Amino acid sequence: MARMTERPGRCWRTPFALACSLAALLLAACGGVEGGGTGASPQGYTEGSATGLGGLIVNGVNYGQRSARIADDQGHLLGADALRLGMVVRIDSAAVGGDEPSAEALQVTVASALAGPVSASDLMARSLTVLGQTVLIDGNTAFDPAIAGGQAGIALGDVVEVHAIYDAATGRYLARRIEPLLSPASYGLQGRVQALDLATRTLQMGGQPFQLSTRMSLPGELTDGVFVKLLFDTQPDARGRWLVRSVLVPAQRDAATGPVALQGLIEQLDGSSLRVGGLRVDLRQAQVLPAGSVLQTGLRVRVEGSASGGVVQANTLTVRPVAEDGDRVNKQNFSLVGQLSALDLAAQRFTLLGTPVSFADTVLSQGTESALANGVRIEVRGTLSLDGTSLVAQGLKFDP
Repeated sequence: MARMTERPGRCWRTPFALACSLAALLLAACGGVEGGGTGASPQGYTEGSATGLGGLIVNGVNYGQRSARIADDQGHLLGADALRLGMVVRIDSAAVGGDEPSAEALQVTVASALAGPVSASDLMARSLTVLGQTVLIDGNTAFDPAIAGGQAGIALGDVVEVHAIYDAATGRYLARRIEPLLSPASYGLQGRVQALDLATRTLQMGGQPFQLSTRMSLPGELTDGVFVKLLFDTQPDARGRWLVRSVLVPAQRDAATGPVALQGLIEQLDGSSLRVGGLRVDLRQAQVLPAGSVLQTGLRVRVEGSASGGVVQANTLTVRPVAEDGDRVNKQNFSLVGQLSALDLAAQRFTLLGTPVSFADTVLSQGTESALANGVRIEVRGTLSLDGTSLVAQGLKFDP
């Protein structure tokens, strides 16, 4: 199997966490967290994978980034040009509105699910094993173009970063984007804590054993069942346990007030309340749909209700299956808007916002092909190529 091409200077930014994706989501008034440069309190919150860039489209909403603070989930600042199709993000924004839903993003946090070596790859089943976890691949999984050939270009032992949707029912991860990692300082895994033993400072996650370093303080929220991110050394100890240097617990948003509609993962479940997107949700008056659904951490849900003092009194909670975000038959439409580069008219290809684009047999809705040139702003809509490394344009138009 051919090894993927390494990109000089590429290293793990350590973005992490999980998300939902692909369904339109209108949000209002779930503030109380750090916003962007305006100092405004967020009035919207969503988690999802990026299906459009320049504006950033997540869950059907187009987010402007003029005043947004963009960072990974450890607070390392990123430029807007670091965003790529399929990346999982969490967005705090101004209120969403308009017939074509849009909002101004205040805080964009890039978050991925796994970062570590590949121990198995099944091309027929379209799956990888990373850190002992099963990662599923479908026709909507984007691969960094540095991984030539997509999944076929990944060799055993290659270290990858996976943006994914977690399926709590199966314990599997549905990949939305896969990128190579060169010489990462640490590996990472986001999931549900199991078999926590505070006396021995050990736990498990997805069947993998971990040893918690004695040099770090443990967060008070660390209990069995809680959803966290672990950062750990790149070599296990003699017992096969990964040494954890950091435990990240989802941020809590305790100042939310007003009507709320949010979509995300159940981070914590405690009787008649749970946490989604850092907000505590009271379910005592809520209708849970579909009827009979069994709630557990890691499930994707949509919550509607009203917030007071940081607690959401839910009217409805709808469980949203992973299949809605990763149907293995239906192809997702992606969009890019920006200045094209690396134009090759003979091959009918160019690069836009870090994504190779093929425009063979595509008709421009405005202008002619002769007007294409490096630096020209253009809007592209299309689907991923068979190997997931490029976008096959279905529509092109010049962006004024």
